[in-house]
Amino acid sequence: PAACSTPDLGVSWRHVDGQPDVAGANRAEAEAVIVEALRRVKAQPLRSLAIVALSRAHADLVESLRTPELAGVLVGTPDRIQGEERDVVLVTFGDTPAAFAHPGAARWLAVATTCAREQLVLFSSFDDAPGTLGELIAYARVPRIIDASEPASPITAAIARALADRGWAI
Repeated sequence: PAACSTPDLGVSWRHVDGQPDVAGANRAEAEAVIVEALRRVKAQPLRSLAIVALSRAHADLVESLRTPELAGVLVGTPDRIQGEERDVVLVTFGDTPAAFAHPGAARWLAVATTCAREQLVLFSSFDDAPGTLGELIAYARVPRIIDASEPASPITAAIARALADRGWAI
């Protein structure tokens, strides 16, 4: 997603007061993500949207709450949405952080987060988590603009000069 945080761009996090059931589905999170999806479909009908749930049980719950207004919204788990891109992606975890402490979790998380072109919004009932998941939530919790005044490498500096020489604003 975009490298800055505004109401319509970047990465953000929403805390939901809920608890997962024994299958790993979280009704409060599912309802919150559906409400947000409905709001976005009405307010920004030209932006494409996906809802990614990080367990099959949670995806089934989200799917069961889908309304006719959300017929064009992609809903699924990372294995279903792999290779897809949408302007906005709403990721809902559903379960506890412990459920994501397995080798395949990092891959699923990477798939879920890289299909967002403009904005990624994370929904969770937990505030903190270990490892990559915790790092992602920590990043999403603090809105910031990335300072791109210094090139990341000599290669990016050369590309920036070449584009500026062609009249592009860098």
